[in-house]
Amino acid sequence: MEYRLESKNDEEVFKAVSILMKGVPVHSIMSLEKSKRDMIIVKAKKIEGVTQRQFARVLGISPNLVFKAKRKKQANRPCASARVKTLAVLFYNEC
Repeated sequence: MEYRLESKNDEEVFKAVSILMKGVPVHSIMSLEKSKRDMIIVKAKKIEGVTQRQFARVLGISPNLVFKAKRKKQANRPCASARVKTLAVLFYNEC
């Protein structure tokens, strides 16, 4: 059994990103504020058949921007270190 992922050409990627950007010109992604830019990049990274390098090439941005783009933290969810500390306190209080 072979599993082969269908790759997309640059034009298809450009159209998909245009839809994600909701009317903002694709090549103006660098002029967006960082949180909006990262949100678009994270969504675009989920498009099947597109490599991160191809995505960077189509947008005209550095591949490192694509690799380092992070999801926005949820406001009401504590960070991982806070959750670990809470678990540690609960564990040691039960012993």
